[in-house]
Amino acid sequence: MALVPDFQSDLTNHFFKGFKISSHFIDDKAKEIHFYLEPCSEFPVCPRCKGKNVVVHEYRKRIVQDDSILGYKTVLFITYRTFKCKFCNKYSTEKIEFLSENSRFTTRVADSVNEDLERAGSIKDTAERTGLSWSSCKRIHKRYLKKKIYFNLGQASHIAIDEFSIKKGHKYATVVVDLDTKRVIWVGKGKTVREVNRFFKLCGTEGCKQIKAVAMDQNAGFATCVNKYCHNAKVVYDLFHMVYNFGRLVISAIRLRLAYENKNKNDDNASMNPVIDHFD
Repeated sequence: MALVPDFQSDLTNHFFKGFKISSHFIDDKAKEIHFYLEPCSEFPVCPRCKGKNVVVHEYRKRIVQDDSILGYKTVLFITYRTFKCKFCNKYSTEKIEFLSENSRFTTRVADSVNEDLERAGSIKDTAERTGLSWSSCKRIHKRYLKKKIYFNLGQASHIAIDEFSIKKGHKYATVVVDLDTKRVIWVGKGKTVREVNRFFKLCGTEGCKQIKAVAMDQNAGFATCVNKYCHNAKVVYDLFHMVYNFGRLVISAIRLRLAYENKNKNDDNASMNPVIDHFD
């Protein structure tokens, strides 16, 4: 089954820029289509000096998964070149523009995964719909989030700082939330004072000035960071930890002291009134 020439040209121009389809194979039973791609130009372009005076050093092959076409899983078998530029005297590898940062997938696959996750929010469901593994979907979306998400304090003036567990074995992260909008502003690895200091440094002098109140648990280190960077802010300890620590440090101590005093009192009474045995 041959592809229509115009369709083949449009397919390469839109999806496989710089390469041409040398052959293809369609497996109706497995619902797969294989494209074998080769470079369009006779000589590659040096990515450093943009020169074409190069010597091809080696031909290499790479198998890449592309997004599905008409319900068929698409696999690309790409032939590309390594070469030496005679002008800048550097070795380079031919650039494949339609590959994502993870060279096992194309940018179309990455875009499909990210779009699906933005709508559904479940890595498991996205993996089932795209046919990729859970770990592959996670890595693709993680790279996307690193590029998209950036630090933005915005107009936040009332914030909360807390730590949460991320893995078994006492591994934690610190989160900062805007209490007015319920927006997560920043997440840092660990729960140390150094991480909180890093957050306030990202805020800058003007950002720290606009913060009026910071809610937290009774962590003396976090309060020290607030007093150091945010001179206009008040430290507010949350009610749950206040009640918890009052019960643990005050009520429990009083209970233990009263129990100890009562025990001593009973021991004194027992010594003053010994039991007398009567014998016939």
